Amino acid sequence: MLTARGIALLVAGVKLVGVGLGFGYFELTVLGCGALSAFAGSLLWAVWRPRLEVRREVHPDRVVRAEPCGAVVHVRNAARWRGASLIGHDQVGAATVTVPLLRLGPGRETSTQYAIPTERRGVVDVGPLRISRRDPLDLVRATREYGEPARVW
Repeated sequence: MLTARGIALLVAGVKLVGVGLGFGYFELTVLGCGALSAFAGSLLWAVWRPRLEVRREVHPDRVVRAEPCGAVVHVRNAARWRGASLIGHDQVGAATVTVPLLRLGPGRETSTQYAIPTERRGVVDVGPLRISRRDPLDLVRATREYGEPARVW
């Protein structure tokens, strides 16, 4: 997904290249090509998909209203290279739980435990884990889902 800053840079880059080529201003053409190169680099940065394996445990999966219930999400970096520092968000009913994945090395695993709200009767859906990536210039953002969702009855 393009951010407002990304759209502005793309439009400015195209206009600078057009004006530079149209009126013979070499400097404007170079400036526009630089803007378009930065945009293309940010697309490549955001397209990279981290190789993660996500497992979720919910205990117990059937509870009476207001009984304690919890979940543990295990995230493993399946890549051969060092993973980037990422922040994941696990959907728990209407709430969102933050799952930090800071400097998760190759083959390493991290776990995050959290409570599941059971104040209301009904089904509470847990997951999937959403990982958002953005490039350093905040021109493009990409959100992907990992793992299978679970349910608490």
